[in-house]
Amino acid sequence: MNLLILPGSGNPDASPLYTKVYDVISREAKNFGFNQVKSDTRYPGHVSASDNYDQSDPLTLSGAVKAACKAIQTLPDDEPFTILARSFGCLVALKLASHEDQSIRRASKNILWGPSPYWLLWQICVRDLKKEKEKGKGKGCKLDETTFPSIESFESLIIHTSIRTVVASGDQDSYCSPAYLNYLSSLTKDNKLVIFNPPVVGAIHEVTDECGEQVVQDYAVALFKEWCY
Repeated sequence: MNLLILPGSGNPDASPLYTKVYDVISREAKNFGFNQVKSDTRYPGHVSASDNYDQSDPLTLSGAVKAACKAIQTLPDDEPFTILARSFGCLVALKLASHEDQSIRRASKNILWGPSPYWLLWQICVRDLKKEKEKGKGKGCKLDETTFPSIESFESLIIHTSIRTVVASGDQDSYCSPAYLNYLSSLTKDNKLVIFNPPVVGAIHEVTDECGEQVVQDYAVALFKEWCY
């Protein structure tokens, strides 16, 4: 089975935290039977230490979707693939599912961890942009005034998705609360393709091995068990 990982705004090439996050995902995916895991997708707006931050493009949804389309083209043509997306990457995954270009291959399944509500993205990318720009530098992400206008709400995209999708988060996730998952579940009650797993007890937005063995185990089950058994 093939798995394409679509990252959030944090760049694992620039942040030790996000390196750990995606190492856990890749390892657990293989434990659940994904023999090919593609985890090197990066978006415009992902800035590494060797890049000139000021001259780098900002993070936008359209730029991220284009990067994801290129990543899909590198996957085997004759085999289905699953997308696992985190945080901002959840928007990218849903945009791919409804992409107007019918030549873009669709994932057979989407696994979405920690999508953020539209109001929170407004806070990050508009109200608190000055502070979040500086915070973004630490995790290898460039935000600017064009980031938020590029974004569509997860709430509107998930309602109409036509791909089998599981949505999950942790009960300690400050970006995707259990209450938000309940709200999304109510929005999608008529879409039988969308499944919401119970919040993972003890899990925060960025799950690493430092979260503890039980949390990591429950996290992996929430992400992968639905598709593998």
